[in-house]
Amino acid sequence: MYDILKNNVGVTYASTAFSTGWYSNTVRYPQVTVTRDSWDDMTGNLADTMRKHEDRLFVDTWVSNRAFGSGIKAARNLLDNEVKRIINANRIAPSTKIRHMQIVRSQELNEVTDNRKVFRTRHTVRLRWDETIS
Repeated sequence: MYDILKNNVGVTYASTAFSTGWYSNTVRYPQVTVTRDSWDDMTGNLADTMRKHEDRLFVDTWVSNRAFGSGIKAARNLLDNEVKRIINANRIAPSTKIRHMQIVRSQELNEVTDNRKVFRTRHTVRLRWDETIS
């Protein structure tokens, strides 16, 4: 997911920082973080040679000041829409392993840190794939 987002972001959003960890207060640019929420592994047949996997990832967008030539709220909406565009454009078979991905929930988690307003949106993304075990 991290690579899909980072490699497909539009030129307008080139200043966006991407991370597989936590938000950094020291970065002055908008950020996108990708972290794992949960995962499931299920047996697909009686012989246990087929496994069905499902992961849930959090894709958070963070905007703390003006960006992309817009105010802080507009910049957050622009970055959210860019993340949604990338995920929806790559939702069916985005890689050789992943069969399907989709946004299942989005929520605003705005906060104030160090006397600074941070506009944050959390997108929960579900990834599904199958695996054959010999």
